[in-house]
Amino acid sequence: MTDNFLLSRHPLVAHKLTRMRSDKLPSLEFKRLMREIAMLMAYEVTADLETDPSDIETARGKARGAELRGERPVVVPILRSGLVMAEGIQEVMPRTLTGHIGIHRDKNRHEITEYFTSLPIAADRIFIVVDPVIATGETSCRAIESLQEIGVEESRIRFVSLVVSAAGRDRIVHMHRNVKVYCASIDRGNEDDEHHSGLNDSYQVMPGIGSVSERLFGFKTSSINS
Repeated sequence: MTDNFLLSRHPLVAHKLTRMRSDKLPSLEFKRLMREIAMLMAYEVTADLETDPSDIETARGKARGAELRGERPVVVPILRSGLVMAEGIQEVMPRTLTGHIGIHRDKNRHEITEYFTSLPIAADRIFIVVDPVIATGETSCRAIESLQEIGVEESRIRFVSLVVSAAGRDRIVHMHRNVKVYCASIDRGNEDDEHHSGLNDSYQVMPGIGSVSERLFGFKTSSINS
């Protein structure tokens, strides 16, 4: 691993991801596990956030505690599949804002189209971008660039994913060296992947976790207006 690419070593994350990979898993269970993994990873992603001391009255007197410093962080799901992970993170971190980035990748023409963006003012906030799978890394890099366009520095961007191909990891590390990326697994492909890129000929992550949108919502996105 590099300094900006962090692989979770949490045994519960590994256990739940293993269950998610099964193609026999019902949609409701797949969704629940994704939310739970996001909740667990949220603790790793936010471990270095700064706090200020805070006093609070308890039933037995005053206690010294801590509150997050600065502006409220922003959780940014990449539509649609990032929505469930965002919910998981916000269950343990409710003091956040929510942004959205909609990106469509045309697998036939190999084009990236950003069709929707809704982001708050940067204001020295931490931005936590979530997307369950990073395949080629093109979508991820485009989302990072969208944040940069509104003035967010790379050092204030965290990208959280479950499964990342080796090729996708290499692209992000090369293009955005100061963005911290957190993942639960780096997939390097099956036996027929001689380059160990983690991608098949259709640029799908192997072995991966299947078609995420279809497993979460019951159907694949067919166009940017879906």
